[in-house]
Amino acid sequence: LGRSSAATKEQFEMLIKHVKNLVIKNCEKLLMGDIKIRPYKKGKEKPCDYCIYSSICRFDTMFHGNNYRYVKEKSDEEVFKFIGKEMEEGDYNERN
Repeated sequence: LGRSSAATKEQFEMLIKHVKNLVIKNCEKLLMGDIKIRPYKKGKEKPCDYCIYSSICRFDTMFHGNNYRYVKEKSDEEVFKFIGKEMEEGDYNERN
């Protein structure tokens, strides 16, 4: 048997809670007027290459303040450890 990449029920519930929290935080930022362009870059991969809104967004690293958020590869264990730490520190909206 090979190693499964499926999450346990507890991990999946943790992921759901984490995503809900991110959505709430991002919505609150939008409502407060924070509409910064924040694309990521992981190695050579960047979503801007496939984005249908690039003509509207006009993201260009030549402009001041336009920078990629660099994403590092993380193992499943590292991801769940990070999310667990956030949950322990109470960095979650009470609506979750």
